[in-house]
Amino acid sequence: MEATDLKIIQHLYFKNVSSIVIFDPNQQLKGACPIGFKLLVSNNEITDLFCVDDPVRHLIFNLSEKKNWFDIHHDKIENIVYFNQNNSTNSGIEHFYINNPDGSIRWMYPSTNQAPVFLSLYNNSGWKAKLYKAGVKISFTIGLDKIFSQGYFTFEKMTSTMFDFLPNQFHDDYAIFTGTAGENRKVIVALAAHKHVTTFAKIPLTTKAKALVDNESQQLNYIRALQLVKMTTPNCNGTSENLQLSNIKPISPILQSNLTHQHLEAISEYYQKTVQYVNLSSTKAWSEIQSNLRILNDDVVLKNDLNHTKIQSMIHQLNQIVDWLGDQELLSVGLAHGDFTPWNMYLTKEKIQVYDWEMSRTDMPMLFDIFHYIFQNQILIKQGDLTAIKNELRTIRQHKIVEELISKHSINWSIHYAFYLVYITSYYLPLYISQQDLHMQAHWLVDVWSESLDVFSFPEVERVA
Repeated sequence: MEATDLKIIQHLYFKNVSSIVIFDPNQQLKGACPIGFKLLVSNNEITDLFCVDDPVRHLIFNLSEKKNWFDIHHDKIENIVYFNQNNSTNSGIEHFYINNPDGSIRWMYPSTNQAPVFLSLYNNSGWKAKLYKAGVKISFTIGLDKIFSQGYFTFEKMTSTMFDFLPNQFHDDYAIFTGTAGENRKVIVALAAHKHVTTFAKIPLTTKAKALVDNESQQLNYIRALQLVKMTTPNCNGTSENLQLSNIKPISPILQSNLTHQHLEAISEYYQKTVQYVNLSSTKAWSEIQSNLRILNDDVVLKNDLNHTKIQSMIHQLNQIVDWLGDQELLSVGLAHGDFTPWNMYLTKEKIQVYDWEMSRTDMPMLFDIFHYIFQNQILIKQGDLTAIKNELRTIRQHKIVEELISKHSINWSIHYAFYLVYITSYYLPLYISQQDLHMQAHWLVDVWSESLDVFSFPEVERVA
């Protein structure tokens, strides 16, 4: 059992418990014991804990292969969470979990679920994902859903206060995505009523994640006031610590990862309603670039297997391009989603439904979302290289809608492309450098960004007025 998984379970179900104990006599715990937790490995240590003369009540994560002699009625026990064994009173509900490839928990859900609610948190769209989804749905139908889980945990006591993280609205099923590891980690809870997911709740686990959730709330309210026709966004309420978002998935979405006419129509519409002409240096995004570059220009200490020479070369290229961009004057800026990708939207014949607005800005140089979509789609879905990206960029640039945007708003393609490269690379590179367990997709992205920066030429461009 991963230590971070226990921390997430505690954060969701027992946020106000002051003392958390991990009982691990067989050394099942993987990773460092979370700060604030007590790691005990013998019955004697448990006995000593209970003999202390204080009123503190303890939450116990029991990783032992035995139930041991815990007495739930002991006045010092708040609750006990058992893993892969039935609890002694049978009062709790089993919660199944499905792991990531590295063994950490990816999804968890109560065994009482009538439908595979967790699939609403599964964004992959390849043939393997379709096969997996079909298998899960069949298993739920015939009552064999347990075969897809890697294990389960059970609470000794189930109380209403344990579910404070759930929005105060009707639901009969829920499932939890534990989030992507890193500084922006958030838990996402899907709530379902009558087998239909109605609401997603975002619960940030870090300070940076909380800022992103707060930004999403503000941006969604701003976008709603624009009254867009070509794009739908979620309704939201709640707080930055628990933001509730409506499910906007259409009944029959089009399975399409390529950038289409509908995407470009939606982008054009929100550009028309948010366009400004400003100095790049006055934008929040430019300040972020400067801040991230200061981090990168310090001594870089890699905590993973990224190539140090490659990273240093990227930092050098970033500085050169930033110096060049700083000489530009007015740019056309507007609303940007910030993570405009196939997995953050649904497509229909009439419009697109876009969610996950955490990275959104109102003053990003235009075309940012187009560049990002092409890069992310080519690298992470198609596993394409820079040549494939350049070919698609060349095709999109000749699209009628893009040509009209460039002409109407005096967009210099090279400047806006350079800004995208600098912003996205300088944002993620400090995160990837400091992350110990770097996923394979991060390596793919760094490789393409490195090549993109390396081959970028500095054209003689006219200043945009």
